[in-house]
Amino acid sequence: MATAVAFDTLKLARKLEAAGFEHKQAADTAEALAEAMTTAEIATRADVREAQAATMAAIAEVKTETMAAITDVKTETMAAIAEVKSALRESEHRQAAENATMRSALRESEQRQTAENAAMRAEAKAMELRLVVKLGVMLAAFFTMAAGAVAVVVRLMMH
Repeated sequence: MATAVAFDTLKLARKLEAAGFEHKQAADTAEALAEAMTTAEIATRADVREAQAATMAAIAEVKTETMAAITDVKTETMAAIAEVKSALRESEHRQAAENATMRSALRESEQRQTAENAAMRAEAKAMELRLVVKLGVMLAAFFTMAAGAVAVVVRLMMH
């Protein structure tokens, strides 16, 4: 609530005249000042206390709204973090399953390769054995032919 200040214009005008203002100038100045002071609103202590209380209430309201907004953001952030953690766990489980499948496939492939290598070694041994037998037969045939040729040459020489 604003109040007007009581103001003695005559007393001011006399003081202005005593200070050297002309009568009209002193009266006009006092009147202008009185008018300005009566139309101006001056805050009382009660007005200041009321404004202070309203300001404190507004600050408290803003604080409450801010804390609520912070709580909402915190809740949303925690929910988002939980979703990301869950998705990460699912991804890790899928990756672990894929890794297990790949390890199993690799073991099977290694076993097949080992079996193929063993079969190839066995086949190579069998081929080696067949070649040794063929070489032996060829050597026996060669020596038989050579012995026959020597016998013929010896007979021919003896006759």
